[in-house]
Amino acid sequence: MRPFFPIFRKKARPMLRSYTKRLLRNRLPLTKPRRSMAVKAGLAPGTVVYVGKEREGRARLHAWDFGVEHLEEIPDLSPDQIPLLMARPSTTWVNVDGVHEEAVLQAVGEACGIHGLTLEDIANTLQRPKLEEFDDYLYAVIKMVYWEEQSDEIRVEQVSMVLTERTVVTFQEQSEDVFAPLRERLQVPDSRLRRLQSDYFFFALIDVVVSNYFIVLDRLETRIEALEYQINARPHPDALEELQMLRTELLELRRAINPMREVVQQLTRLEHRLLKSKTRVYFQDLRDQIYHATETLDTYRDQVSSLQDLHLSLTSYRMNEVMQVLTIVSTIFIPLTFIAGIYGMNFKYMPELDWPWGYYAVWGLMLLLAGAMAIYFWQKGWFGGRGR
Repeated sequence: MRPFFPIFRKKARPMLRSYTKRLLRNRLPLTKPRRSMAVKAGLAPGTVVYVGKEREGRARLHAWDFGVEHLEEIPDLSPDQIPLLMARPSTTWVNVDGVHEEAVLQAVGEACGIHGLTLEDIANTLQRPKLEEFDDYLYAVIKMVYWEEQSDEIRVEQVSMVLTERTVVTFQEQSEDVFAPLRERLQVPDSRLRRLQSDYFFFALIDVVVSNYFIVLDRLETRIEALEYQINARPHPDALEELQMLRTELLELRRAINPMREVVQQLTRLEHRLLKSKTRVYFQDLRDQIYHATETLDTYRDQVSSLQDLHLSLTSYRMNEVMQVLTIVSTIFIPLTFIAGIYGMNFKYMPELDWPWGYYAVWGLMLLLAGAMAIYFWQKGWFGGRGR
């Protein structure tokens, strides 16, 4: 590991400075207000009430209608246009950016035939990942995780997905997402997305979200390596605080990713007319990726715990070294102080004061005592572990 440290130092130090700045920024109360589940108290089931962080701006609808021969992108879609798109023989993807406007959700739900209980769940961004089966559609809640470059933080966003006969409707909290690779693949005329039907596109959306988990996990691995280098080089309180922040982020990721195993497991076994057997094979591969992601998360959590223990152990060890040095110095100076104290007393008759070589004798005695004690401590291995 030692040859690796000088190479890694150039990358580790700027990264740690960045994380320290973020750590200090996160100490400040800058989090946006959040509407909690308490706002739903006493309301009838199926009442659409937004629960989550306060959002600004209007909800926007965007649609893509595609097949082997054509691709049509419809920005600024209105809910009234959705039934016309759903009536087409091609596959349609409707994406709703912003679930904080209840009126828009209800209009989209009415156009797509979505049950009121499902709309209630869509408006609640604190949902646990899950899969629900209805006669006319499948409803899934997943957690999208991505690294926001501007704030250098991990973002966890809820994505609700509704699969119908030829349409997939996605509901996001905000416009930023991880679906850019999917939009690029839609531009390829003979791609599998264009050839297969809506159930495969439903899988592709979940697959992109799961694949992005590993991008975030790779960034976390780099942070853990940087902290490991810093702790081994010189433990610092900032590293301990950063480790605690990492533990919090890993816990949040675990809450987002672990329930996805149940969702994908259900999809591999679900027998529904909207989900073809050929598509279930792809979900089996997705299940393996989820297991890999959760195992990686557990490994990182153990690493962070080990680094916290290592930080405390190294800090204690170095404190013990300091105390050992201070103890040795104090022990050596105790007899010297005793001798100096004797000859510093104000007695009139002290025979040694009249000796012409008395001063040098005291110096010799003090140096002899100090040297003898230093040799003894060295033989005991008190100086850096050397000696017998």
